[in-house]
Amino acid sequence: MIYDGALYFNNSPVTIPSTETVVTKNVKKKSKKIGAKLFNINTSDYKKLTSNKRVEIIQLFDKLDEKILKKFKEIHRNYLIKEVAYKTNVRLMTVVIKQNELIINFDKSAKEYDTKNLLKERAGYQNQNISYCMCISKQSELNYVIKLFENLYNSKTDNSKEIYIDNLLSDITTNILNIDKSIKKKKVNKGLMFKTSRNFAILERRKYGINVRILEVKDNDNLLSVVGRTNYEPLCRSFKIKTNEDINKYINYIKNSFELTKINPMDLKNGLADSYYTK
Repeated sequence: MIYDGALYFNNSPVTIPSTETVVTKNVKKKSKKIGAKLFNINTSDYKKLTSNKRVEIIQLFDKLDEKILKKFKEIHRNYLIKEVAYKTNVRLMTVVIKQNELIINFDKSAKEYDTKNLLKERAGYQNQNISYCMCISKQSELNYVIKLFENLYNSKTDNSKEIYIDNLLSDITTNILNIDKSIKKKKVNKGLMFKTSRNFAILERRKYGINVRILEVKDNDNLLSVVGRTNYEPLCRSFKIKTNEDINKYINYIKNSFELTKINPMDLKNGLADSYYTK
């Protein structure tokens, strides 16, 4: 269809002036389950998203789609109501197909790789993961989008940080168990719990390392944070472990939390803990 001097594509073969025929290779995949997560759940399809769009823009999208799926084997593509999403276990990028351009929305982590400063904040999405965008309308702009996506993909799939946190968790676990032979550990929903007659510490994995929660010990140096009481009451003091040096820095707080398990909880509540200590 020709409208206002522009040729539009309705998903059937179209002959353009160069005598080149446009035929899409996009195929709608069946949904599948990986672990506990479902992937490739489509709420729309290629035909609906490309209907009444300019041929040049559809060709641009097809090229981008082909390069991403061919280069990044672990990527899952979903056709959604208004956009196409590309993700691993988290969404990395979405593409909105407009009549005259593609709007590429990126995970906020992509901004640190934006050497040309082309990514702009999406209005109203500042607190969301997909919070930056850019617009493209030419084939020459594809390489920069692919480069951004590649850097973002590598940062999200790099498991070196996970290995580092695993080692950190192993080291602090060993240090805690070495405090006393009576200490037991147990996996719970939030992390790894340590207890004797009662719980005295829990280790929670975070992106930065390990979050540690302990009993209300004395904190003369003001190094601990106060946290709200939850199901693991009264583990209401916390600190962060990011390096092995942090383990050495905070291990005495964990030891003091362990010592509090030897005191009757009611005496702790009534401020009689000091009477248990002998010099």
